[in-house]
Parts: sequence; C-alpha cells; structure tokens
Amino acid sequence: MTDIEREMAERFYGFGRWKAPYWFIGPEQGQDKKEKDELGPRLSAWEKLGRPELADLKDFHDLLRPGMWTEEGAHLQKTWRKLMLVLLSSRPGVFDKEDLRQYQRTKLGRACEETDETCLLELSGLPANSGKITRDRESFLDRRIARLACAVETYKPKLVVMYGKGQKKHFERIVKPLPELDKTTVVGETVVLFTKHTNARKLTDEHWCNLGKSLQEAMRSA
Repeated sequence: MTDIEREMAERFYGFGRWKAPYWFIGPEQGQDKKEKDELGPRLSAWEKLGRPELADLKDFHDLLRPGMWTEEGAHLQKTWRKLMLVLLSSRPGVFDKEDLRQYQRTKLGRACEETDETCLLELSGLPANSGKITRDRESFLDRRIARLACAVETYKPKLVVMYGKGQKKHFERIVKPLPELDKTTVVGETVVLFTKHTNARKLTDEHWCNLGKSLQEAMRSA
C-alpha cells in the first residue's frame, strides 16, 4: 500500500459537510466497472482536492468523468438514487424522477454551505466495485468508527441512515442504541434508521419510499 492509499484508507470519509443535517453511512465508496478496480484515478482526484476528510461530490467526480452525475439529464447513480428515495419520501408532498435528478445534481454530497443538505459517509476509505474486491478494510476501521461516533455526537445531524445489514456490529459502535433492521429510533436529537444495503436483491422502490415515510413522524418529533 502506498502512502496516499494508506492516508485515504485512514481519513477520507466521503462527500459533503459534517454540518449537513442528513447523513448516510455505508460500507464503502463504490466504483464503476469501467474503473477495473483501479484506485489511481480516485487517488489522483483526492490529491488534487487537497486530501480532505470530506470532498464535494461534484468536484470529486468531475475529476473522474466530468459532468457524469451532475450535468443536465445526468443518469441517476443506483446507490444514491435509493438513498434519495428515502430522504425525499421523508418529506411531505410528491416527487418524480426529475426531482431526484435535480437533487443529485445540486444537493447530494455537496460541500458548499448553501447546498450542504446531505453527507455521504463510509466505514472504509478505499473504494471498491464490491465487497469481494481485496481492500484493506480493517487497519483503520477502529479509528474511523471512533471518528464517526464523535462526529455524530458533535454535529448532531437530524437524520442518520446506516445501510448494510452485514455492518451491524460496526454501526452499533457509532450510534447507541442501534434500532432493529428497517426500524427507527431517536438518539439525542438524531433520528437513526438501520436498513439493508441499497444493492440488496428484491427491494423495490416502494420499499425505500416506505422507509422514508416511516421517518416522517420521528423527524417531526425529534
């Protein structure tokens, strides 16, 4: 492992700002199959942005493939799309595909103070196409969990969604008590939802929208 790989594994947490009100915490940042599991381009993008703990989603991904996720008519990234279904369903009113696309383009994981609604965080600092890809996911895990737990306590986000059933033992160290699967709880000022990974099979859009609707009352009373 190179020095910059080691640093990314230790201290790159994802996209957005710690002060954002809505947090999503997953296992690790994904990769497009076209990247062929290579870390070089993402390491280079992170380097150009100054090796931050949190990067702006648009700035970072524009260094990989300009405008792919944030230009007019951009495709909806499959993981982000389901997270946005949860978030937008937690609010009154209706939305459609264009609303999701607009949210992805302008607010998701942004580090600008005016648009910093969501923070996309990961247990592992190194991206991978799947959990089967060899990455060092253990060396800095305790340190990263401690940082995430401290950040929740410090910044008190309105909502933390933790996704990835297999990560339960790690999520339990970030927020206590962790709710049961697909249930919510309120910890201090924060509503917490624990659910399956967005890549889990046989989960429809209705499933993610229903999770969002289940948050409405909890978020009103928190």
